[in-house]
Amino acid sequence: MKQKNEKIQPFGGVVESCNYIVKQQIHNMENSYTKKTITLKFAKSSFNSYLKFQLILAIK
Repeated sequence: MKQKNEKIQPFGGVVESCNYIVKQQIHNMENSYTKKTITLKFAKSSFNSYLKFQLILAIK
């Protein structure tokens, strides 16, 4: 998770954050296929939301 006092970097931290999210999702996964699918869909949608949020911040 991000620290509260961590600076938000519009583009610098995106790759690191994505890698972290993916590693966390894989770590939390169980062997069940449906759980994997749901987890991956959730990771993808939450990361897309994160990217949109970063773009909005970059434009401001």
